[in-house]
Amino acid sequence: MSGKDEEEAYPAPPRSSTDHPNSAESARNSRFSFRRFASAQMRRDFKDLAMQKCKPEIRDFAECAQESGLWVVFKCRDKNAAIYECMKIHNSDEGFEKYKKENREEYMLRSGNKYTPPTPPMPPKSSH
Repeated sequence: MSGKDEEEAYPAPPRSSTDHPNSAESARNSRFSFRRFASAQMRRDFKDLAMQKCKPEIRDFAECAQESGLWVVFKCRDKNAAIYECMKIHNSDEGFEKYKKENREEYMLRSGNKYTPPTPPMPPKSSH
């Protein structure tokens, strides 16, 4: 195929406003991707904590796998199930939401937002 034939067979995708580096939509998309990056980093940190909590189960499986060799799939099924159950408890979506609330300041800093702690309610004024 010649170059012209290839261009006709595989046309370039249409350009959009996000292709322009100075467009408002491009800036908005980059902010969203930065927030997603912050959320993904928090998720990785949360998973690392879960793995620390499940370390005994992971260690038991690793020992079983070393002893079992190729039979690991059959002989260590219960150890693998124990890891799964532990991670299900410590790496759940509900747990992650709780983790984000507990670490709100860090999440806000990572996502590029300025953290402002909630202000406590004002006590009622007493009339004298």
